[in-house]
Amino acid sequence: MARSKTSKKGSKKEPSPEPEEYTIGRILSHRRKQGGALLEYQIEWAGYEEDKPTWEPEDNVGEGPIVEKYWKKCKTPLDRYTPGSKAYRAAAKALKDGDSPKKAKVDPSPKRKARKRASATSDDEEAAEEEQKPKKRGRKSPNGAKKVVEEVEEQQEEQEQEQEQEQEQEQEQEQEQEPEAEEKQDDDPGVRDDVDGYEHDDERPVCTDWEEKYGDKASWENEVKTIETMVQDDEDTKLRVCVVWNDDSQTWLDADEVRGRCPQKLLDFFISHLKWRR
Repeated sequence: MARSKTSKKGSKKEPSPEPEEYTIGRILSHRRKQGGALLEYQIEWAGYEEDKPTWEPEDNVGEGPIVEKYWKKCKTPLDRYTPGSKAYRAAAKALKDGDSPKKAKVDPSPKRKARKRASATSDDEEAAEEEQKPKKRGRKSPNGAKKVVEEVEEQQEEQEQEQEQEQEQEQEQEQEQEPEAEEKQDDDPGVRDDVDGYEHDDERPVCTDWEEKYGDKASWENEVKTIETMVQDDEDTKLRVCVVWNDDSQTWLDADEVRGRCPQKLLDFFISHLKWRR
């Protein structure tokens, strides 16, 4: 870039010296003026780093390695192009595709677009002509409509009758199955009611005189063979334990009493029912 200096003394004119050449040190920033039409660079001149940088228009700076280096590092590379121009749109598309703005290609020629528009307009005209053509209208016979309505009503009645028959059959089957289930529960030979009010296995006899046999003993560890099961009373929410004695007889007792007389057997019962996770 060149700058010229002139001086005037009275009416005499001195010959203008040759313009001094300034070398760009680096580009600090850029801006656009006149509504985005004019691009200016903030220049730091080589050898004049102490002086204040100046703003220079794009035409004065031109192109070169310093300009390219600046735009490569710039975070807003689209500012290099005039907004709304073909170059701007091409650069924006290139950035969107992950390409460099410098390699962006301009959109296809407007002639091809014009052809596409012409074909589109011709299609629209054909569609409009078809709409303007008079449409044929058919007459509906009243007798035919009545027949259709009657057929639909008959089909609905048949479907309703079929549904009612199916519901009646289902109800009859349910009524037949209920007494069979009750008979199975009553005739189950595997369990029976004990005098204590709990169910016992018929394969084992019930020990009704356990108080006479074991009531005076402080420990039942040697008298109890195993603990069969444990349930909770619905009325007082207490736990009841089915104790199997060494003679294979069984008795339902309070869990508190079993815990005091044979805690090890009770602990073995709980351990046997634990589910371990690996």
